[in-house]
Amino acid sequence: MEYKFIDKIDDAYLISDPDKAAVSILDPAELIMFTLYRKGSQRSLKTFINQIGIPLKQVNDEIKDFTDKLNKEGWLREGLPVNNEKLLNSVYLNLTDACNYRCVYCYQGKAKTERPLNHFMSLKHVEYIVSKIKKINPNSKIILTGGEPFLHKNILAICKFINELEMSFTILTNGSLINDTTASVLATLSYLDNVQISIDGMSEQVHNLTRGKTYTKTIKGIETIIKQNVPFSLAPTMHDKNLKEITKLAIYAFENNGGFTPNNLRNFPHCTLDGFILSNDNFLNTLYEVEDTLKEKFEKEKIIEQKLRTYINRQTNRDHFICGAAFDIMDIDWNGDVYPCHLLRDKNLLLGNFLTDEMEQILLKVDQLKIRQKTSEIEKCKECHFMSLCGGGCKAAAYYSFGTFQKEDPLCDILYQNELIHLNGR
Repeated sequence: MEYKFIDKIDDAYLISDPDKAAVSILDPAELIMFTLYRKGSQRSLKTFINQIGIPLKQVNDEIKDFTDKLNKEGWLREGLPVNNEKLLNSVYLNLTDACNYRCVYCYQGKAKTERPLNHFMSLKHVEYIVSKIKKINPNSKIILTGGEPFLHKNILAICKFINELEMSFTILTNGSLINDTTASVLATLSYLDNVQISIDGMSEQVHNLTRGKTYTKTIKGIETIIKQNVPFSLAPTMHDKNLKEITKLAIYAFENNGGFTPNNLRNFPHCTLDGFILSNDNFLNTLYEVEDTLKEKFEKEKIIEQKLRTYINRQTNRDHFICGAAFDIMDIDWNGDVYPCHLLRDKNLLLGNFLTDEMEQILLKVDQLKIRQKTSEIEKCKECHFMSLCGGGCKAAAYYSFGTFQKEDPLCDILYQNELIHLNGR
């Protein structure tokens, strides 16, 4: 048990060993305890613990607690742990490429599309694909998306079918087409985890900056969902012009028993970002403001229950070495075409077709395209303190920024700072 890297952070020490993906922040006393523990000097360890003020009768308990900490943080294992991914853990199912909004930064590039998109996956194909997914992984989560999934004439039948298969599912929507009839049906579906609604501001002026004149329709859909007690979350895309309303959105969601799942504006080639670029500092500071405000206003249990998900959430098992794209996560388009994830719907990354190809063929294509890159295989990641925590970040961001999957997420500095702050007991 030996650390390979050590950095002094304020009054503590950040130590790590990439060979076993262990990482800890220790205060000076804990660093001495670590050294004595590593040397196997139990007598010296007990003496030191007693000398720093722990009564003799409590020393053994202190050693046990410290041992548990070292074990949890990866120091007692022999090598890298198995990355416990499951094939098709989450599948994005694109019911249609049609959308009734034209958001300026649409990651699918719909804002730049002149010809109308009007393709829909047939109900028969939906049933075939979902049934096939269930055979591969009975615990797979289906994420219904598009386009706008509520444009599909059979959306409620699709939801009922997935629910009857006892598979958990989420719907990603702009909320504009949700009425009382629709919401009342959704409220009866016990396997519906969440209706995630995109909204970029609590005010009409801010929301409409990026999503057109759609605020009234969006907020009406949200209110309908709330009224019918359908599980939901709000998903703003954070950019430079809506930061002052992000916390307000989070409070509104939590006050109405909803979740909050913000996204950051990514610089993808098919997006229009002029005037909306968000600095790393502003992005991270806003997320911390959200977290602190929610902690202040709501019980911790409520925050956990309502599924606050932001970049400030963190891994604790030290076993996250790779982005889930192209294995744990996959994206299936309206025609059955399979892509690594919903952000990598690129013709150069087509993996096959779920209607015609077996899973083995799709995974073979994944290997051929070298999409799956572990942090131990990425130059900047392999000797990073946090190589077992962030998984190298988003592979879509790496691909679109550097033209390869063998690079780190461009937001690497944010991910590093975030892990550092949390390990240091923020």
